[in-house]
Amino acid sequence: MDIKILEAINAPISRLNSPSAWLGHQPFASWLIKILKPKIFVELGVHYGHSYFSFCEGVIQGAQFTQCFGIDTWGGDAHTGRYDESIFVSVNNHNETRFSSFSKLMRMSFDEAALSFQEKSIELLHIDGFHTYEAVKHDFDTWLPKLSPHAVILFHDTQVFEGDFGVWKFWKELQNSYPCNFEFFHSHGLGVIQLSQNLKCKELDFLSSEYKYQNEFRQYFSRIAELSLKEQELESLRSDLLNKDAYVNLQHQEIASLKKIIHDKDAYVNLQHHKIAMLQNEVGIFYRLYKSFSKKILSALFRAFTKVKSLWPQKTGLARRHVFENKSKANAGSLSAPMTRFEMITGQLRLDGVGVEIGPSYNPILPKRSGYAVTVVDHATSDDLKDKYAAWGVDTSLIEDVDIIWSGGSLYDVFELGKSYDYIVASNVIEHIPNPILFLQDCEKLLKEDGKISLVIPDRDFCFDYYQQLTTTGEWVEAYLQDHIYHPPRKHFNHFAYAAKRGDAIAWGEWTKEELSLQSHTLAKAFEAAKMQTISKDYIDTHGWYFSPASFELIIKELGELGLINLRLIQSYPTYGFEFFITLGRSSKNSRIDDRGTGRFELINKVFGRTQR
Repeated sequence: MDIKILEAINAPISRLNSPSAWLGHQPFASWLIKILKPKIFVELGVHYGHSYFSFCEGVIQGAQFTQCFGIDTWGGDAHTGRYDESIFVSVNNHNETRFSSFSKLMRMSFDEAALSFQEKSIELLHIDGFHTYEAVKHDFDTWLPKLSPHAVILFHDTQVFEGDFGVWKFWKELQNSYPCNFEFFHSHGLGVIQLSQNLKCKELDFLSSEYKYQNEFRQYFSRIAELSLKEQELESLRSDLLNKDAYVNLQHQEIASLKKIIHDKDAYVNLQHHKIAMLQNEVGIFYRLYKSFSKKILSALFRAFTKVKSLWPQKTGLARRHVFENKSKANAGSLSAPMTRFEMITGQLRLDGVGVEIGPSYNPILPKRSGYAVTVVDHATSDDLKDKYAAWGVDTSLIEDVDIIWSGGSLYDVFELGKSYDYIVASNVIEHIPNPILFLQDCEKLLKEDGKISLVIPDRDFCFDYYQQLTTTGEWVEAYLQDHIYHPPRKHFNHFAYAAKRGDAIAWGEWTKEELSLQSHTLAKAFEAAKMQTISKDYIDTHGWYFSPASFELIIKELGELGLINLRLIQSYPTYGFEFFITLGRSSKNSRIDDRGTGRFELINKVFGRTQR
């Protein structure tokens, strides 16, 4: 076998995204045109271009002076069915892009095209049009005068015997008329003949019946075809996988988008409930003020009345008058008005100093526009926050310019080195933070020696966390030792599985009388939330910790004993509405307290004690 035949295994293949029975003959086509180097090559029946472009690839590789002509009406026939116009557009675009310097597509019938060629000018012809016996014979007879004496002609589908396919029959007749012929049996069969009995070149020895390696030649190209088809199949599978991956990714993106919409709607509903709870807080404050001032006014009126009455002429004795006066003094007292939420948050802070407010969002406690020298820390820029809350019905003009964006990790690391502050305020923040010990350590580093931290914390017993277990110091220690950057999946599951409400409220005050019940989340939604956190590995917001005033005080006390923080409780206010208020400052000394010593044991009993039976 000639060594040049081995080049066929590296023959370039035309990759087109369309079906074809010709794929198995592409290596032979590319190799053949390089061997023959014909001046003119013509193909009758281009269709998708699999065979035609295989010859064209061979021209690029080694037959630079060949002119190629692809002829087809691109209208289809009884065997192929009607062609969609997009087929011609695709074939023409590919031809213009890669082969336009030597290739021309002629959109007309085969008979019309034959008039455009001189006699004996075509050296390589491929007939692959309508496949009935009459049609193939007509094409051959019509184009025979245009062929050079040594021309090589190819016929596809010589091994198709079904229906009215008749190429096989005409091929048998040609074999008798033209001794230099050869047939491949794979890929529906391909017949090759040379008109002259004198072979044009040595590489065409395979056309001679005396060529002793005909079987090996046939098997060689059959094997190459098999490998080529497998490669194309693998390529198709890879493409399918990529398409499927792209489809799956698209579906995940759509699911994520839908979940975000649902999350935003849930957040919007939660916001409205939060606003209701805040209003209820204000109502509660006014109610207490009303009761307080009512008592004082009534007492003052009673004292004034008794004094005026004493000046009236009367027969009643002094003893009786003194009894009334004594009762009024006992009832009057010196009752002061309840503190406001703002006063409980800021009462221990040096508001004339410099401070930090973390996560003020749309409701800052210490707005810059009111003159407070605060550095605003939030999870997004002010523009992003305004976009987020625009559809929530809040006044986005209240959103402060964000100075520092903090989306997790060390809070201290996002501040300018060496900066220190008089106070830090964080309202409804610490229950969201995955690593609260690191957070408190960072706050401590940012504070001046006499600086304070003011925390506003939701009370588990007065919000949707009602059915959650109170957080322990051990849970915080675990998050600290494991460097948590997001809450574990169980927190997301529990949030949805056990979310509580009273009536329609997800946060309430002690005056709320509606019955407790679960929110309408399903267990499936809870499971999906847990799975999402497992998949994403990024922070997804939820309440990760649950407190009562006593349980939070216990955690601070125990962290101080462990030496993990140097902070102590400076001031605390009991739950008001659904929140309680904590102010922390540096410890004057880091004393260790015995398990049953002052304070800690009482707190443990208060938080975890059991009713005696």
